[in-house]
Amino acid sequence: MNPEDFVAAVIAKYRRSRIPVHRHKKLSRGESRSIASETEDLLAYYLVTRVPSIDRIFINQPMTIGRKSVRERLKPDLVICKPSEVCALVDVKMDLGYQRDDFGPSLRKKNRLMTRLRGQKFRLLARKGNGRDPITLRLSPRAKYLSVVISDRNIAPAHFNEIEKSAASLGATALYVLTRDCHPNEYGFSKKQIMKKIEICHNAFRGIEREIRQAIA
Repeated sequence: MNPEDFVAAVIAKYRRSRIPVHRHKKLSRGESRSIASETEDLLAYYLVTRVPSIDRIFINQPMTIGRKSVRERLKPDLVICKPSEVCALVDVKMDLGYQRDDFGPSLRKKNRLMTRLRGQKFRLLARKGNGRDPITLRLSPRAKYLSVVISDRNIAPAHFNEIEKSAASLGATALYVLTRDCHPNEYGFSKKQIMKKIEICHNAFRGIEREIRQAIA
């Protein structure tokens, strides 16, 4: 899978989300279904095909540290692992429309958490068949929390630029924007037309892959 394949798949998911899952001539949707969870799965698939040294990716997997009275819980969208160690955490946002005011502070909070929790051991209850197995994994001292935003649309450009500048100053987190200029869910255009209008940020795709390879090495 390459970046063009990824973006085309996101566009297709958006278009399917406009149609009821169970079709009937008397049914139609006003607002589309969320495709956030499907996109988490898609990004996980993209990464394992692009970075073969990844041992495993847990999707939407809570991680806990400490005892009940002082337990801390992280719930990244993707937990990226090499054997016995978590090498990166990833959150996926379709855009920042609903989070335009909260996203910047959230990045700074994640940066503080990663700085404090790197090198410590976490417990995961990983799904296995119909049950769950407890797994203990160390968070790598070099691990980063990567925030991946699919589109830079649905937010004022000046505000988005401020968020990007702020994110660039953080050491334990990083922000990657995968498309610009046209939202993958743009109405009034065919999938082919959107693919022509949209800017696919190849440097961002390469940056995510590079971050993960460096953390695994």
